[in-house]
Amino acid sequence: MEKSYIIPIHPIGWKRSGVNAKHGKPIFYDRQKQEKICYGLYLLQQHGDSPLFEGPLELNVIYYFKIPHKLTKQKNPCLYQHAAPDVDNLNGLLFDSCNKVIFRDDCLISKQTTVKLYDKDPRIEITVRNLV
Repeated sequence: MEKSYIIPIHPIGWKRSGVNAKHGKPIFYDRQKQEKICYGLYLLQQHGDSPLFEGPLELNVIYYFKIPHKLTKQKNPCLYQHAAPDVDNLNGLLFDSCNKVIFRDDCLISKQTTVKLYDKDPRIEITVRNLV
């Protein structure tokens, strides 16, 4: 089985949990709860009632970032995005958002390809495929 998804918003990198102190004890919280919900809603809308992916999975992810103004003036600009956020942080937030929405858990990902590009329309394109 193979399925593709598009999240039509600017890619966001994962951030560490926040910490507050209450009565002298640390309280940890997710600083990106809203972003995960937003990603999850787009994915759920496209996944519909299809069963969750199981078994070893391959993910191909393309992150499209808005073209910076300085690149619009160049004759042959580099279309590969090579600045922050890094691929690990982008995938961290995305994979957390995919858990229990399109696959059971991100530990099922056995193979992945990730590309960061510039484009006039920021978005995330994901293709999920069963390896067996």
